[in-house]
Amino acid sequence: MQPVIYLPREFILRQGSSGRAMFFINRGSCEILRRLPGKEIESLAVLSNSDFFGETSPIFNRPVDAASFELRSRV
Repeated sequence: MQPVIYLPREFILRQGSSGRAMFFINRGSCEILRRLPGKEIESLAVLSNSDFFGETSPIFNRPVDAASFELRSRV
């Protein structure tokens, strides 16, 4: 594991991108967002201390598919 620090409102994963990592939130929070064509960004959920995401990437040895969402650190 390697610690990574994200600044407030910095995107961790962009919608339509892929990644090969599992993330654990040690401190702070991030927001799961969805962009719909012609509409504003919709907030789907908020993850915070002790939550995690991207777990399917190392388990199944495939990229995280962010086709329908994006993750952004919160203030």
